[in-house]
Amino acid sequence: MIHGIDVANYQSSNYNTDGQSFVFVKATEGTSYVNEKYRDQLAHGRAKGLAIGHYHFEHHGNVSDQANYFRLHADVRPGEIIALDWEQRGLNTQDKDAWLRTIKSKYPNNKVILYTYTSMWKGVDGSGFVQDGLWIADPNHAAGHPAVTHDWVFHQYSSAGGIDHNVAKFATLDELKKWAGAKPAAPKPAPVYAAFPGDKYFFYGRTSKLVTEVGKALVRAGYKGYKVGPGPIFGPADRKGIKWFQTQHAELKGDADGHFGPITWRLLKVGQPK
Repeated sequence: MIHGIDVANYQSSNYNTDGQSFVFVKATEGTSYVNEKYRDQLAHGRAKGLAIGHYHFEHHGNVSDQANYFRLHADVRPGEIIALDWEQRGLNTQDKDAWLRTIKSKYPNNKVILYTYTSMWKGVDGSGFVQDGLWIADPNHAAGHPAVTHDWVFHQYSSAGGIDHNVAKFATLDELKKWAGAKPAAPKPAPVYAAFPGDKYFFYGRTSKLVTEVGKALVRAGYKGYKVGPGPIFGPADRKGIKWFQTQHAELKGDADGHFGPITWRLLKVGQPK
């Protein structure tokens, strides 16, 4: 199992994510409340690479209006989860089922789930309908062992330290994201380096995009000798930079003359001009 939390306006926007794989952020409640920290809490979770969930706290009645209110204010992206917080007194099965079905029709490619307490689940619910999954709140049983017979996806098991703690029935974050429909990040293309043109290519006054790429590579390596640039015209600062780079590598120190050879070129990793 993996661990996560859920947050609302009474938690920090910079909540601690150490050891966490997912976060549910309260978005809306009824038809008149938006979590003032929603955007910041959402951005924080995304920046940390967590699986993201959004939840709406349901009031009785006006199901269609509440669904529209959530859609108006929630920033739900592909691969993120939507949850209905169904816990308020006076709610009924029809309220729950209608909201879940309405939201699913608007977000057909996102997982839509039900959050509720065991008391509501066992004492109020009459349909067993959870759309795509059950998030059960049961603080009286150990993490991963809620007292329900229905299959569950998330278990909220504690509110220690002023924040709700959850587990998810997945072995890894990647498994959770796959279930939620998130597409794996595209692999970064391998860098393309320029072929060595020979040292005679680089003389004072030489103008070339390749000279600019040499300067950029020197800066990436830590060279700080440019007052202006780097630029496309080869000059003394470039020559000094090459010499400096050579002194940083044991295999080149004996040949630190500021001129390119095949080894210096290979180690510097000069990008291919565009």
